[in-house]
Amino acid sequence: MRRIRIRSGKVEAAAVLDDSPTSQAIWDALPIEGRANTWGEEIYFTIPVSLGLAEGAREEGLEF
Repeated sequence: MRRIRIRSGKVEAAAVLDDSPTSQAIWDALPIEGRANTWGEEIYFTIPVSLGLAEGAREEGLEF
């Protein structure tokens, strides 16, 4: 597993990438810079990674 830091202004969070092909593609694209958007309480942004749907993929929301 690989550890990354996500920064936005003065806010910083730690994250761990698992050993999946999707995580490897994200790792290979680092560093990533972008502009975040909000929709209600959700934060979203695009990254320069384009892959097909991974086997067993599911959508999960994070709650803070």
